[in-house]
Order: sequence, then C-alpha cells, then structure tokens
Amino acid sequence: ESETASASDLAEKAMSDIAVAHGPRRVAAWAFEKLYRLYGGRYAREMTSWSDAIGISSGEVAALNCSYELSHLWEHVGGIRMPIFGCTSGIRFLPGIGMVHLRSMDWGLSSLGSATRVFRFVDGGREFFSVGIVGFVGVLSGMLPGAYSISINWAPPHGRPVFDYGPSFLVREVLETCDSYAEAVDVLAATNLSTPAFFTVCGSSRSQGCVIERRRKKAHVRRIRGGVITQANHHVARGFRDRDDYWYGFEDDLRDSRSRASSLRSKMMKLKDTSTLEAASRCLEVEPVSNAATMQQMAFAPASGHLKLWCRS
Repeated sequence: ESETASASDLAEKAMSDIAVAHGPRRVAAWAFEKLYRLYGGRYAREMTSWSDAIGISSGEVAALNCSYELSHLWEHVGGIRMPIFGCTSGIRFLPGIGMVHLRSMDWGLSSLGSATRVFRFVDGGREFFSVGIVGFVGVLSGMLPGAYSISINWAPPHGRPVFDYGPSFLVREVLETCDSYAEAVDVLAATNLSTPAFFTVCGSSRSQGCVIERRRKKAHVRRIRGGVITQANHHVARGFRDRDDYWYGFEDDLRDSRSRASSLRSKMMKLKDTSTLEAASRCLEVEPVSNAATMQQMAFAPASGHLKLWCRS
C-alpha cells in the first residue's frame, strides 16, 4: 500500500504541473500513449501494471515515464521552458575502493524523495540495481556490480524529440545486456536517442570513467583526465558548446551548472587516498551541488557493488 500511495501522490503532482501548462490532461495523455505504442512502446506492459496499481490511466503513466523527453518537447514546440532536472555527477579513483561514482539529482517535485526506491533487477544469473522512483520503469541511475555504473544528467534540448531510444530506457537496456564498461560506453555513444542527454559512466578498473555528451545522433566521449571528471547540465565538448545558447536569458542557471560541476570537482580532488566511500559521498554536501531542490544523492563503487543513498524525506 505504501508503494501505491507514494506512486499515486508523485503521479498526481507531476501530472498536475503538466496539465496546468499544457492543456487537458486525459486527452493529451491518451494521444501520447497511442503515439508511444505506435513507435514501439518499450516497457509498455510494466507501465500498464503501474497504472493499474496507481489508479491513473496508462497514458498518464507513459507521459510520466517520458517526462525527460517532454521537457525538451515543450521548449521546442511552444518556447515553454520547463524546470530543469538539475544533476551533478563525478568520478574518481580511490585506492582500496576502485572507481567511485557520485551523483546528485535535483527535481522540482517535493514528493520525489519519499518516492525513491532501490530496485533490484534479476534475470537468471544477472543482477543490477537502479536508484529510481515508484512508477518509473526506466533507469536514471544504476549499477551492474563488478562492472560499471551509469547516471543521466539533463542536457539542453536540440530540436524536437522523436521516438528513438529515450535516455532512461537505453540505460536500462544497457544494464540488462552489456557486460563490460567498454561495451556500455560504446552502446550509449552509438545508439540514436529521442533527445540529448549526458551519460556519466564509471567502470570497475582505474581510468574507466567518462562523460558521454549526446545529441540525438552524435556523441562526444570525455575520458577522465587529471584524476577527476565531473558533469552538470552544460556542454563541455568544443563541438557541442553551441547548444549552450539555450541558456541565453537564463545565465544564472548556466552559472549554477558550471558552479556545481567545478565545486564537486574541487571537493573530489581533495579526497585523501585513504577515504572511505562514505567520506567520498560527503563531497555531494557542498553547495550548490546540494540545494533546496536536491532529492537524491548517491555513491556507487562498481568494483565491489557497494551503494550509498540519501534521499529527501
């Protein structure tokens, strides 16, 4: 019952925001579901199960599961700037632990923290974990123990989203099928996406860490250099920086994104080689990485499969 209540509350608040800004809720959700199923409808059965449990339409559940893509759609079709799903991530090697992947997620829904869950996916002898939310079937942050971890950061939109792979669905499929860090990076970089995203990928061996800056059909892989790599919500790769014109008129948000990335990098660089995973996770407490909109913070150690998680109650 608690799972159903959490999912229902989160869905209601999220859909209320969408309905106020973007028209009749049920009609729009019905039309979206028809299109979603027409173009493949990945994980549609799981979404239907959640809709039955929550008591809202399967179209509304589909829309909620594609809220990342929809945040890009509204900006493109109507010039409506949706709230940014602010994220900050970083990777560093620590002796005795291996590669450490830190991740902080900001979202404007206050109920998201209490709706956070760690999901365990098991298929035969394969097992991976996702730090997700009830009712959401994609993966925003996940780990295949002994191999790698992945997290998604919101990227500036670039054109109208299409029905190729949604970023969170691709991450889930990678965790389901890719056995190594190198294979995961290759698939995340090569697969056509529905809309741009940033992927932070952390392996189990030293030097296995990168950020993949993605447009729909293009990718730039930034490998870890100088001991630490971080990512927020702006482009760093030279060939992709033109998308930062999205921030014109919202320079405070761009400064915030840059400050989050640099602040996390500075804290991670200062970690001692003897630091524990818990000590490393405290790097996320620095402002503005940690702020009023922060709903989840986590630390992955893929080599051991250890995970530490904090969420706002």
